Amino acid sequence: MAQTEAPRRVRTPEEVVLDREQALAEAREKFGLERPQLERRLADIRKEMDDLNGLLEHLKGPTMRQVLDNEHRLNSALSPVDSTDPNKAQEYEMWAKDLEENRGVMVQVKASLEERIKAKEDARLKLRIEQGDLEQRTQRGY
Repeated sequence: MAQTEAPRRVRTPEEVVLDREQALAEAREKFGLERPQLERRLADIRKEMDDLNGLLEHLKGPTMRQVLDNEHRLNSALSPVDSTDPNKAQEYEMWAKDLEENRGVMVQVKASLEERIKAKEDARLKLRIEQGDLEQRTQRGY
C-alpha cells in the first residue's frame, strides 16, 4: 500500500522574510562573539606579513647578492696552476675538479634559495587572502 505524503504548507512571503531576519540576527550575534578573535587574528596576520616582507627583502637582496657574487667568482676563476706545464698536470686536474664541484654546489645553493623565496612568497599570498577574507567579514559585521 502506497503512503501518501501530507500536503506541504506553503510559507507566506512574510514568514520567509521573518526567517531570514532571524537568521541574520543570529549571525550578527555570533559575529559579535567572534569579533575580538578576528581582530586578534588580523593583527597577527599583519605582524606575520611584516616579518615575511622583511625576510623576503633580505633573501632577495643581500643573500641573493652574495650567492650571485660567489657564482660569478667561480665562473671567472683563473687557475693558479700553469695548465701547460706537464709537471703540474695533476695539480691542475685537481684544481679543475674542485672548481666544478664548487660550481655544482653553488647551483644547488642558488636553487635552494630560490625555492625558499618562492615558499615565502606563497605563504605571503595565503596570508593576504586570509587577511582579505577576515577584513570583509569584519566590515560586513557577520
